[in-house]
Amino acid sequence: MENVKILKALAHPTRLHILSLLKSPAQSFTACNNLDKNAVGICVQEMTIVLNISQSTTSQHLSILHDAGLLTSTKIGKYTYFKRNEKTIQHFAEFVSKEI
Repeated sequence: MENVKILKALAHPTRLHILSLLKSPAQSFTACNNLDKNAVGICVQEMTIVLNISQSTTSQHLSILHDAGLLTSTKIGKYTYFKRNEKTIQHFAEFVSKEI
């Protein structure tokens, strides 16, 4: 069932784009703080600017990816930072290569 949730999460081009951008966060996003983007992730505000969509729409996409296990989140102060969950992505890639 987890794989079905992941497939549904990947079924939108914006969510695929988010995962692609988060593959190399330091290159995809400008520095707006002193945090290590590879270690901590990217805040919703930065993603909203790069994606050029509203904060609520960005948050909805991030929530779907997070619920599917494709992203992890860390709250620092008033901001939530997201990064890829490479373990889940690797397991899903193995599932696809074996089953589909």
